[in-house]
Amino acid sequence: MERPSFGAAFLFWPCVTLPANYLRCLANFNAARRSPLPFFGFRVLDGAQRLGLWGVMPMHSLRNLALLLGRLMIAALFIFDSTIMARGLDNTAAMISSVGLPYPSYLAIAAAVGQFAGGIMVAVGLWTRLAALLFAIFCAATLVLFHHNLTTNAETIQTLKDLAIAGGFLFLFASGPGRWSMDARRRSDV
Repeated sequence: MERPSFGAAFLFWPCVTLPANYLRCLANFNAARRSPLPFFGFRVLDGAQRLGLWGVMPMHSLRNLALLLGRLMIAALFIFDSTIMARGLDNTAAMISSVGLPYPSYLAIAAAVGQFAGGIMVAVGLWTRLAALLFAIFCAATLVLFHHNLTTNAETIQTLKDLAIAGGFLFLFASGPGRWSMDARRRSDV
């Protein structure tokens, strides 16, 4: 077995002083040795991080696929909910008036149209950041106005779902729609 030289000991000195970098230093030492075998698998992990899922698909493509699927999944919820609201506008207006908001009929129509249009915008990736921010605000308002009674498990679960959906929209707002969107096409045409 070959012993590390003084240079290798010098390479590991930052690892001893900064334990958070220890694994990165081991991976760098392994790459410097140019060994055909991975040193504790760090070479494989580094390649998986750079190339994506074991080299099958590049990471940027996985990111764009995840953003597309996430946009479609979260948009489906609001598009479906808007169709339910549109079919039962009287029930929606009654729920809105029960919390004391003015003009419940108009707000019910606005909520149904807004959810449908916003869902389509998120699904196709058109003005995605704006739609995601508005949906996050909408979910937070829904949480405060309609799901504030946390005495039952069902109401607590509904409140946490609204909170999680608002958080998902904030993630979408921060990350953007990805390359597989209308926003990306509009930017590339300019």
